[in-house]
Amino acid sequence: MLLQLSGSLIVVTLILSFTCTFFASPSKQLQAQQSSNPNYVTYEKRSNFIKEFKIPINERGLKGIATDSEENVWFYHATANGSMIMKMSNGHNFTNYSIPGNTTVDTAVINLAGGQLLFDNTSNVIWFTDARTNSLGKFDIKSNEIELFPIPTNESGIMGLAFSPDKKLVWFTEIIGNNIGTLDIESKEITEYPTGDNSGPTLLTFDSKGVLWITLSYANSILRVEPWLLFPGIKSSGMYPISLEKPDFFSPFGIATVQVKGLKKCLYRIMVLAESSFLI
Repeated sequence: MLLQLSGSLIVVTLILSFTCTFFASPSKQLQAQQSSNPNYVTYEKRSNFIKEFKIPINERGLKGIATDSEENVWFYHATANGSMIMKMSNGHNFTNYSIPGNTTVDTAVINLAGGQLLFDNTSNVIWFTDARTNSLGKFDIKSNEIELFPIPTNESGIMGLAFSPDKKLVWFTEIIGNNIGTLDIESKEITEYPTGDNSGPTLLTFDSKGVLWITLSYANSILRVEPWLLFPGIKSSGMYPISLEKPDFFSPFGIATVQVKGLKKCLYRIMVLAESSFLI
């Protein structure tokens, strides 16, 4: 498979041995072929495992994507003039849902942040980050109603989304505001926790022990967070940054955790997708 990217990428695997002594190797691996330009890879449109769908939008601004319980595909689009959620059903039917509200941030923030989607199958709701209105959004699939929850920090650059393990809270990141935060789904109350100046929290995920992992794109680190130790408005002892030793550095973006069980102990493998000046 060949991928055409505007910048090069590197995948960094951080292995944190908390409790497994071995990894299960995948049965198959897909290898990319390098193009003639050493700084890029490209992909072939004809593939037996990749299918492309033409989206009826001409402007740039496509971002996050999610699927619902009926296998509809939902994605997000934003420009300085407006933002929307779009549904694709049966691979060819598209429906647009405009997100209300005035644009409250600079175009640079809109281009950088927002657009992540999260589907809640218990309430048939899609949560989304809308950097244009500086809001966390809720879209009711049944009623097609959109509700926005303003972020207290101006021009926060709201970005990533994740449910708490009990699904009572929606956690989010603010890449410009340098905060992580929660929305209590029942009370609708928003609480913010600073991650440090110029840290740039981006995407986030929980592991099976309830620990929150966050990529800090501007701080060249990932952040391990114990939510039960956090205090609102304070960068507390419940946050533990993990960085590569200098002079090595990376700009982490996406993140996922995989728990591998062994005979005696377990190991968490933290997969981090990072922007880099190297091509692999």
